[in-house]
Amino acid sequence: MSEAEVFARLAAGSAMLCAALAAAWPLFNRHLLALFGAGYAPVAGLVARRNAALFLGIALLLWRASSTPDADVRAMVGQGVGLACATLAGLGALEFQCRRAGPWIWLAIATEATLAAAFFYFGV
Repeated sequence: MSEAEVFARLAAGSAMLCAALAAAWPLFNRHLLALFGAGYAPVAGLVARRNAALFLGIALLLWRASSTPDADVRAMVGQGVGLACATLAGLGALEFQCRRAGPWIWLAIATEATLAAAFFYFGV
């Protein structure tokens, strides 16, 4: 399988994950915040719903990029998504270390770190 084909599968799968998160955060923000050990407050719900819109935009970007034959586009998307995921993983670990997130944050950290490594590797 070529790197372009692997990137296509990675981007399409990540697009579906982002679309699922875009649907889940507005509907289940209290449960998802509790999963990470964060209490619900109206402002947290506001931020969660607004982040859902970002997930929706990222889903579309990844879906459209998954079929591009242009290596430069794959590299730009791969580097951008890789950086975002690496940053999220680092922030998650910091939040856990500072006791602002519970142990379930490690599920997000592992997912983000894996996606960061994959996008950095296959998106270049």
